[in-house]
Amino acid sequence: LVDSDGAASPCSSCRYVSCVPFPPWAGEDNKWWYCDDCSRVTADAKLDSSGYYSLSLTCPDGAIEEIDLSDQLVTDRQWIRRQLPTFCRKHCDNLFAS
Repeated sequence: LVDSDGAASPCSSCRYVSCVPFPPWAGEDNKWWYCDDCSRVTADAKLDSSGYYSLSLTCPDGAIEEIDLSDQLVTDRQWIRRQLPTFCRKHCDNLFAS
């Protein structure tokens, strides 16, 4: 790390140990911050007359996860947007961009 130019890291895997989700005693859905890339995920939601019933979530590594929302009766698009990081942490195998 001493030889780093400040722009690129000479240790590509250091990002996995340089951050600790906080507070460590809080549940997974109640951390103050996370060290993954789930804040940047995107999704396409499918809508019918009763609400959003399915979500195609693009994980940080580019994998697509299909999430069934039909049992949740979701009608609020903003709620879905706020839940994307949580869906990512629950359904994506890799929480970091490649």
